[in-house]
Amino acid sequence: MKEVLREAPLTPSAFLEQARQEENLDCLVTTAAQQATDNNTQATTYSNNSLYRS
Repeated sequence: MKEVLREAPLTPSAFLEQARQEENLDCLVTTAAQQATDNNTQATTYSNNSLYRS
C-alpha cells in the first residue's frame, strides 16, 4: 500500500506535474515488487536444484 498526501493543484500544469510524480512512484513500486518476486523465485529454484547436485 502507499500513502499519498495530496494538495489540490492550483493550475492545470501543477495537476499534470503531480500526476507525473505519482505515476513515477507507481512505476518504482511495481518494479521493486517485481524484482523482489524474481529474487525469491531464483532463490527457491537454486535451493531446489542444489538438492539434486549432491
